[in-house]
Amino acid sequence: MVNAKAVRRGINGLRRSDEQLQTLERWRALELEEARTEYGRRLRAVRVVREALDELERAMEITRQVARERLADPRPRNVEELRWLGEYAAWQAAERAAHRKKLEEAEARAEEARLVVLQRFEVLSSVQRLRERGRQARAVEALRREQKQIDELALRRLAWRSMQSVS
Repeated sequence: MVNAKAVRRGINGLRRSDEQLQTLERWRALELEEARTEYGRRLRAVRVVREALDELERAMEITRQVARERLADPRPRNVEELRWLGEYAAWQAAERAAHRKKLEEAEARAEEARLVVLQRFEVLSSVQRLRERGRQARAVEALRREQKQIDELALRRLAWRSMQSVS
């Protein structure tokens, strides 16, 4: 006969294992959410820098337009104003270079965060697959136990019938 205590210990061990995997799954899911939040934060930072760069490029286009208008004007030119426009355009170009560098850095940080999200998703998926395999193994084990009980009952019934037919 099957040792009922050993079976209970095995079942309880499986339950503990499933509980541990469930806890691990929750923890990994939280890590994934944190990574997604960080990724979203970094994407917003990229968007802010990109918008600032776009705004600066619009301002540069306005400066170029003003410079063209001043140069096309047939009236006498104010040299100081043209020099100031040139210095302002040079400052804008330096700012654009700095913004582009910030944009590249922000995009690199966002890509790092995206890779962390993918990595954590893979870890969570592996824990979920492991937990599902455990569920399937427990289901198969339960079916085997049921089949064993049915077989034992059938043997008892057969033995009982054979004893009935002998008497």
